[in-house]
Amino acid sequence: MWFTYHLELQNVPDFTNVYINIGNFESSTTACQIIGNKAGLDTNKHFRNYESTDNFKPLYLLISDALNRGEIVSYEIIDWD
Repeated sequence: MWFTYHLELQNVPDFTNVYINIGNFESSTTACQIIGNKAGLDTNKHFRNYESTDNFKPLYLLISDALNRGEIVSYEIIDWD
């Protein structure tokens, strides 16, 4: 099995229990980082994230392998606005 534990982000201002995870809709998260290949609005004009599982797995394996080797992993969220 490739998924063994959750990746929790630390030191997120005003939030606790923030994870990197799979999710396709805005309702899937409050502050968690949902991973996907592309994003847009669905036919109901709601935010939609696409291909989250396909993109989460390689990222998860990269991060979990580094953590298992005892490395410190940094994750930076960039606001493009």
